[in-house]
Amino acid sequence: MKPRALPGTAAAVVAVTLAVFVLGEVRAQTLGARFERNPIRADETVRLIVESDAGTGGAQPDVELLRPDFEVLGRSTSTQITIDNGRQSTLTQWIFELAPKRSGRLTAGPLRVGTMTSPAIELEVLPAVATNVPGGRDVFIETDVAPDEVYVQSQLVYTFRIYRAVEFLEAKLSDFAPEGAVTHRLGKDTTYTRVVGGRRYRVIERRFAIFPQTSGRLVLPALRLDARVAEAGAAPAIGRLFGEGRRVRLVSQPVDIVVKPRPAGAATPWLPARALTLAEEWPEDPPRLVVGEPVTWTLRLEAAGLTGEQLPPLDLPDLGSVRVYPDQPSIVTRAGANAVHGERVQRIAMVPGAAGTLEIPELRVEWWDVEANAPRTVLIPARTIPVVPASASTGQPSRPVLAAPPAAPETSPRPWPAISAALAFAWLVTLGALLRVLGRRPPRDTRSPISAPAEEPLRGTAAARRRVLNACRDASPRAARDALLFWAGLAWPESPPRDLIALAARTRGQPLAEAILVLDRALWSARDIGWSGQSLASGLPRELCPPPSQRAGADRLPSLHPA
Repeated sequence: MKPRALPGTAAAVVAVTLAVFVLGEVRAQTLGARFERNPIRADETVRLIVESDAGTGGAQPDVELLRPDFEVLGRSTSTQITIDNGRQSTLTQWIFELAPKRSGRLTAGPLRVGTMTSPAIELEVLPAVATNVPGGRDVFIETDVAPDEVYVQSQLVYTFRIYRAVEFLEAKLSDFAPEGAVTHRLGKDTTYTRVVGGRRYRVIERRFAIFPQTSGRLVLPALRLDARVAEAGAAPAIGRLFGEGRRVRLVSQPVDIVVKPRPAGAATPWLPARALTLAEEWPEDPPRLVVGEPVTWTLRLEAAGLTGEQLPPLDLPDLGSVRVYPDQPSIVTRAGANAVHGERVQRIAMVPGAAGTLEIPELRVEWWDVEANAPRTVLIPARTIPVVPASASTGQPSRPVLAAPPAAPETSPRPWPAISAALAFAWLVTLGALLRVLGRRPPRDTRSPISAPAEEPLRGTAAARRRVLNACRDASPRAARDALLFWAGLAWPESPPRDLIALAARTRGQPLAEAILVLDRALWSARDIGWSGQSLASGLPRELCPPPSQRAGADRLPSLHPA
C-alpha cells in the first residue's frame, strides 16, 4: 500500500498549489474604491480614492463612467512598497478630485484598471447652502458642532474649516484642548474646493471627537489661525524664500455645549454609544472540548462613539470544573473619519477537568443608544458544549492499565553488542570520507575581506548576488553588507573593497552607489532609520562590472578599515 501513497500525495500537493494560485488570482482581480467624504454639498468637491494591492503593469483607471455625473478636476497616483518579515506588498492608489454636476445620489463606477473592476459606490450630494462672506475676504474660518446637546461621556464632533482663495506661504493653528473633556483627533485633515458667493475657495477641514466628563456647561475654546498669504500676482515660491506676503490672524468664536446627565435608571456601567456589538470566537465551530486540553474562548466588545478605555471588563461566569485562565485584555481606540471606535478583546484559556457538558450562561451588556435616545442590550446566548474524555479525542477506546507479568528468562542473546559495533564502523567510514573532502578543498583566499557564509555555499557571482537579494528580502542590513563585500571580492579579486564606502566609490555613477550609502548609514546611524532593503534590491545589477580603470587598481582613498 505504501508505494501507492506517493501519487496521492503528489496529487494533493498539486491540488493545493492550484487552489492557492486560483485564490491569489481572485484576490489580485479585486479593486477597491471609496469617497474621502460622504455626504457632500453640491458646491463642494470630493476625492475618490481607487486602490489595489495587486500589480497593475502601469494601467490607469478608466474614468469615462464618471463624466456623466462628475467633473474630473485633477488626478494623482501614489505607490507604497512595504517589506514585512521578508514579504513584499505593494499598494497603488489613484486619487481623483471630483465636482458633482447635480445634487442627489450619484454613482461612481464600476471602474476598470486592466482586468480588475471596482464595485459601484454611491455619493450623497446635498443641496448647496448660501453662505455670506464678509467683504469677499480671501481667507475666513468656519466651525460646526454636532450635536449641540450631548450626554455626559458621549461623543460630539467639532469641525473646524479654513477657507482660502489665495496661496498660503505658511500657516499655524493653535492647540485645541477643552477643559473637562477628553479630545481625540478624527483622521487626517481633508481638503476640497467649495464655491462661496460666486468665488471658489480651497477648504481645509479638521475634525475632533470630544467626550465631556461632567454634566452641565462645556465651553469649546476659540481656535486661532496665524498665516502668511501671497499677494495677488506674487509667486508663492519667492514669497516663501524672502518672507514676503501678508499676515493674517483669524480667531473662531467659543462654543457653549449643554452636557446632560445620565438618564435616571440607565444601566451601570454607563455606555452612551452610536452602536455596540458583543461577539464570541472559538477555534472551531461548534466548539470541541477535551478533558485536559486547553482551548481559547475569545470575547470581543466593540463600540462606535466610545473609546476602548470606556468599555468595561466582562464578568466571566463560573464554569464549574473548567479551569479558567484569563489573558490580559486588548484595548484599542481607533479614530475614524466621523467617530471614534473602541474595542476590548478578552481571551480566556479554558482547561476542562471532567467529561460531561459545559453550561455557559448568557452574557449581556446594556448600553445607551444616543441616536435613538433609548436603552439597548447586546448578548451572547447561553450554550451547552459537550466535554469528551481525553481518550475519546484519539478515536481509540481506553484500556485498563494491567500489571506487567513477571519477566521470562532470556532464551536469546541481547543484540546490543552487534548494533554498537555496526554504529562504530559507520562512524569511522563517515570520518574518513569527511577528511578526504577537507583534504581536497582549495585554500581560502585571504585577500577577500568577507568569507562565504557557512549556511549557504556560494559558487560564483550569481550565487553571491542571490545572497544579497535574500538579505534585502529579510531586511537584514548586516547580512546585506557581508554579502555585498563578498560579491565585490569576486568582482575585484586583485584589490577587493574593504568597506561599503569603498564599494560605493567603485560603483559611482550607478543607482547601486546611493543604495550602498543608505545601507552604510543604516548600519552606523545612532537611531533606527528603518532600512527595508527595497532600494538596494531594485538597484542591484546582474553583475558587478567595474570600469577597466578600476578592475585592477586600488581604492582612490585609503580604507577606514584596513585589513
